[in-house]
Parts: sequence; structure tokens; C-alpha cells
Amino acid sequence: TRKESSAASDVYKRQREAAALLAGARWIYRSAGVRHESRGLHRLQEAPTQDPAQRDRIVVNGLHDIGLQRIALAP
Repeated sequence: TRKESSAASDVYKRQREAAALLAGARWIYRSAGVRHESRGLHRLQEAPTQDPAQRDRIVVNGLHDIGLQRIALAP
């Protein structure tokens, strides 16, 4: 019935939203792990300031096996 189809669609939507939140959390965690400086909300006691040598972009991909790529930005 239409009601059952709508309920199944809602469950699927919630599962996809949960998967997207988990993927985002994994990407943030892995990205923060390779940046050894304080930047934005990521604060390290042993490196309280930004490091100009780490002026780059970290590109992440993947869901289970997360890949990281650092891309240098122009000065």
C-alpha cells in the first residue's frame, strides 16, 4: 500500500542520512589526523598556531577505505 511504501521510503532516507553523517565524521577525523597544526576548530596544544608550510588542501574520498590527497595552494 501507499502507506507502507512511504514508511519504507522514510526508513531508507534515514539510513542514507546516517551513512552520510558517518562518512563525514570519518573524513573529518582522518583529515585532522594528517594536519599537525591548529586550524579552524582543530586545535592542538603542541602546535597552537597555523603552520605556513601546511598551506594546502586535503581532499578525502572513499567510505570504508578513506583516501587522502594533499594539494598545495598557490602562495
